[in-house]
Formats: sequence, C-alpha cells, structure tokens
Amino acid sequence: MTKEKNPPAHGSKEFLELVNKNESSQKISRIKNMQAKLRAVTKQHFRIAKEQRLSALALTLTLRKGENPQGKQISQFMDRLRKHFKGHVPVLPYTWVLEKGGQFHYHLTVWLPRGKKISHADLERWWPHGFTHTEMCRDPEGWTRYMRKSPTKDDLPKGMRAYGYGGMDPDAKVAVHDQCLPQWVKKMAPFLSSLRRCPGGYIDTMNGVIYQCPVMWTSKGFVAKFSEPMRAPAPLPVTA
Repeated sequence: MTKEKNPPAHGSKEFLELVNKNESSQKISRIKNMQAKLRAVTKQHFRIAKEQRLSALALTLTLRKGENPQGKQISQFMDRLRKHFKGHVPVLPYTWVLEKGGQFHYHLTVWLPRGKKISHADLERWWPHGFTHTEMCRDPEGWTRYMRKSPTKDDLPKGMRAYGYGGMDPDAKVAVHDQCLPQWVKKMAPFLSSLRRCPGGYIDTMNGVIYQCPVMWTSKGFVAKFSEPMRAPAPLPVTA
C-alpha cells in the first residue's frame, strides 16, 4: 500500500508554490467571470440602444495623481448623469470599469439619445476628482471590447468594485442572469430565472429545489464530487 503523502508544511516552499498556483487559477476564473458578465450586459445594451435609438458615448474619468478611488465617486457621477437625462429615455444604459494604468481611472460607455451631448462644463462639475475625456463612440463594439479586456481587482484598493453597469430593462436583467449561470446548472434546471446562489450550488426560489455543484475546490484545484450533477430534494417546511 502506498503511503499517503503529507501536505506541505505551512510557510514552506512547496506550500507557497501551491498557494500561488491556486490563487492564479482563481484569478483567471474571476477575470473570465467578469468578462462574461460584461459581454452579456453589452449585448443587452446594444439591443436596448437599437430599440430606443441611442448612441454610445465613450468616457474616461481620471483621478488626480496619488488619489485612490472611493466607491461613492462613480455612483455620484452616475446619479448626476441620470438626473440630467431624466425624462429623455426610459433607462440610461451604462457600463464602467476601474483600472490602474499610472493613475486610477474609469472607462465608461454611456448610451444617450441621439443628438444629445454632455458639455465639458457639466463633466467638470459632475467629476471634481480629476480629469475627464469624452467623445462620441464611432466603434461601440471595439470600445466595449477594450473596456473588458482584463478587468481585475488585483491592483485596486480593498473593497473597491472593478466594474459596474445599469440601465437594464426587465428582459435584459433576466437575460444576463441566465447567460452567466454555470453550464452544469443550465443543463439541470428547467427555469433559470428563479435560480439564486446558495451554499454548494443554486436554489430554485419557486420550488425550493437545490442543485448541487458537481465539483469542489481543493488544494489541488477543482475535483469532481460525483460523476453526474445531483439534485437535492426541496427542504421540508418547518411546522410549529
């Protein structure tokens, strides 16, 4: 019988190599998930823009040298932007990503009613934290593809979001939710829009059925828990 190998000691070279390997795998997975979400959102924004005759505006908001981003800065900017165009469109589709290339900066795509623009004076008033650059987007597909090239939180201050989006109609919210579900749960669940995350998998909020993930994360990476995805029975109702 082969003797089972002991795990590497904490702090040893083998331990650090294992941690780095696992963290790299998680980083790649995290980036892919963010890119998939942004692709799904962009697809819905293009649909909304076509239906409502909107044009894309490319924006870059840069922070002053040495300043770190604060979560309320981008949310306040978007609040002012939505208020400015309130009544012109039912929803204002937008996407933003936060990057650090020299100075921290946000790249945005905002879909405006055709013929509408944002003045430089308005931008300076709405974004008092640094510099701004804006232009009508002649290649929305190329610009949005550039925005989602590698969104990651690795270089961001703790607690900062790497990206955000809004201006989604009900159909868009359902489509993005369904499209970003893992393949294994798509094959199991008949109704995707009612699925929500739960420990170990997803739960159908309509009937209480829990769909368990067929793999689990270990020190050796993802390993199979069982050959086929399992569907756990709905929990019994609690009686007094």
